[in-house]
Amino acid sequence: MRNRWKGWLGFPDDSGDPIQSAPDPHSVLPEDEIHRDESGDAIAKAVGKLPLRQQQAFLLRIWEGLDVAATANVKSR
Repeated sequence: MRNRWKGWLGFPDDSGDPIQSAPDPHSVLPEDEIHRDESGDAIAKAVGKLPLRQQQAFLLRIWEGLDVAATANVKSR
């Protein structure tokens, strides 16, 4: 860990430890992140076009994870 800051600052990693220089398998590729952002924008735009009650139902089902019965029982405030 003590030499990792050198890599963060762009200095060459002289530790010789291949584990320290291996790519993170859980990192997101930039093109995947752009695609996810574009998809999120398209969904937000489409949901924004729905009537208010349908927006609420969609968000309760998708965002809150409620099932159909629980969504039907939610009272509007």
